[in-house]
Amino acid sequence: MSRGEIYDVKGDFEKAIADYQAALKIKPDDYDTVQRMQYAQGQLAAKNAPPATPTPTPGSSIFTPAKIFFAVVILVIIAVVVRLMTRGKPEEISSSRIR
Repeated sequence: MSRGEIYDVKGDFEKAIADYQAALKIKPDDYDTVQRMQYAQGQLAAKNAPPATPTPTPGSSIFTPAKIFFAVVILVIIAVVVRLMTRGKPEEISSSRIR
């Protein structure tokens, strides 16, 4: 285990990156060291990144398409029931005379 890896495990990514860069100067084609340095750089960027702002969750709206559809269906059912109940009944005659 190299010193850069130990810094990585400890969470000291700045020192780990410096050690990996020094190792790459000695052996520039070391794939493992390149990968470890990229990991440390990613961890350092994530550590220094500003905190994520929470995305606002949409509130429960009164006028959703499903609620509007349900309300229209209820109104149609009420209209049909009222029409069936008043069907066949004679109209009330008003007591006033037309002159």
